[in-house]
Amino acid sequence: MEEKKRMVRRSADERIAELDKKIAYHQRSIENLEKRKRVIINGVRRPDYNDIVTEMAESGMTPDEMRIALKQITSKNSHGSKK
Repeated sequence: MEEKKRMVRRSADERIAELDKKIAYHQRSIENLEKRKRVIINGVRRPDYNDIVTEMAESGMTPDEMRIALKQITSKNSHGSKK
């Protein structure tokens, strides 16, 4: 006659510990995904200020015209963004 294997019941504390371990694993996974997302969002290369000034100078703008243009751009950005 074959012996029946008895099912061993785990305690509530053991089951809770196992679930806590799984939760911690998934939280780490979520944090890694959020880091990757931030890299994608913030990783966009913004034009370098030197490049902008060079392009403006090549277009024939004078330094005073560049100042006026930059002031207009910065004033639009500061007034238009509400957080």
